[in-house]
Amino acid sequence: MDHPLPPEYREPHNRCSSFSGSDDVLLVRTVLENLDIFSFIQSQRTRAWKIITQCLCDQGITCTTESVRYRIDRLAESYWHSIQPRETSSSVGETLCPGYRTISQAMHGPVKS
Repeated sequence: MDHPLPPEYREPHNRCSSFSGSDDVLLVRTVLENLDIFSFIQSQRTRAWKIITQCLCDQGITCTTESVRYRIDRLAESYWHSIQPRETSSSVGETLCPGYRTISQAMHGPVKS
């Protein structure tokens, strides 16, 4: 089926709709290396996501800030669900993935104990 609009009038495709496994590893490493730039202040979080996106782009991954945020959220959610049934203490996530609590707080706010 042909596209109804000529190429010059089409919206550009988001070429980073799926990350490869090696891209996921690079994404998580980049986020963990940049935890100190996360803040509970929205403007600083926005800046942090832009910096992380730029770091990934500099390493050859074509992505947008939105695709990076969506992907790291999905990875964190998947990881959380994979350890949840085995969790026996509040420190399991931190033990298995140093910095996990900080990532979770940066994305979702403080964790209630």
